[in-house]
Amino acid sequence: MDAFTLSATICLAAAIMAASFLALYLAHAEQRCLRDWAFAGGLFFANSALALLLFGGKPPYWLAPAFINTLLVAAYASLLVGLRRYLGLRPGWPLLGVLALLVFSAHGLPWMRQSVEHRLMLLWPSLMAINLAMLWTMWRSPGFGWRSEFVPLAALQLFNVLQHALRLVLVLSGQAQELTLMGSNFLQTSGQLALLFFILLSGMGCAFVVIVGQARQLRALAERDAMTGWRNRRSLEQSMTPEQARARRLQQPFALILFDIDHFKRINDHHGHEIGDRAICHVTQLVADELRDYDGRFRIGGEEFLLLIPAEAAAHAPAIAERLRRRVEQTPLGELLITVSVGCARFRPAAEDWRSTLKRADEALYAAKRSGRNRSLAHENLSADGEPQAQPA
Repeated sequence: MDAFTLSATICLAAAIMAASFLALYLAHAEQRCLRDWAFAGGLFFANSALALLLFGGKPPYWLAPAFINTLLVAAYASLLVGLRRYLGLRPGWPLLGVLALLVFSAHGLPWMRQSVEHRLMLLWPSLMAINLAMLWTMWRSPGFGWRSEFVPLAALQLFNVLQHALRLVLVLSGQAQELTLMGSNFLQTSGQLALLFFILLSGMGCAFVVIVGQARQLRALAERDAMTGWRNRRSLEQSMTPEQARARRLQQPFALILFDIDHFKRINDHHGHEIGDRAICHVTQLVADELRDYDGRFRIGGEEFLLLIPAEAAAHAPAIAERLRRRVEQTPLGELLITVSVGCARFRPAAEDWRSTLKRADEALYAAKRSGRNRSLAHENLSADGEPQAQPA
């Protein structure tokens, strides 16, 4: 492929990248990183379009190579800006502007005007620094690992650093052939091919990051109750199955605490559904304040909730249940006194599955409701006919 055809192909790839991300941004305007990546595609397009003009004559030095190289550095930096915005970091547009101005100004130095090699010694390290900054940003992001959506994009940045470093070594060692502004020797042709693949794959990598991120958000919404933020009944199975397997393997039983709001229908009927919703949020927040981050929390019904207490605290489940009950009782919602009834049960690894434990916690809950509500009971303290045998601790 000759240099002109390769430049035209790069121009087309950049235009597709810019148009694709612009279309995605128009459809999902809340994802402002898409706009940054569309801008990056536009800069790649401008860079390659101006490069095509070089085949028609000799432009002024400020345009080629000074402005063309500046556009390339700015395009790389725009990818970094979009990544930082996606991760909730400060985008850094002012820094991009300063970087572009420095690169353009550096081309005015007499040393830079002397040869293509000197300009490449500025351009390639600048691009490598931006690639490394993207790698560092992704590596520092929460949850980065081999299964992270950032892996393809990170691998591309690493490859780009290595190929730039290899070509820079060839130039510094004097092994490169004579370089011209739009040369077609191996070093420059391979660089154009690398740029083409970088544009194509970086667009795919950035899109993959957004798609996987949105899929994760949708999955989280499907698994969580919108009002309380607690996990819903749909996610109960996938949470309990591994916990049950771990408890059986280690012989360390967990505990389940089931509670609901007393006379919730009366709250809705007398005060309205808005107050009822506020009561649910009030109670769940009070309970959450008393729990550890890794205690499981589920809303499994309108006003019914389930807590998963891991093995290290399972023996204290009755005390935890009573503490939660007291916290709710002692913290009214304005002038509205709210109470909860609570039941708990410990998992029996050798005798049952988690559903049986949930059923026993439910029996303890209803025993608490039958005995006057605003009580916490452990299933171990129930008689054979389901009545409480002793006061809770």
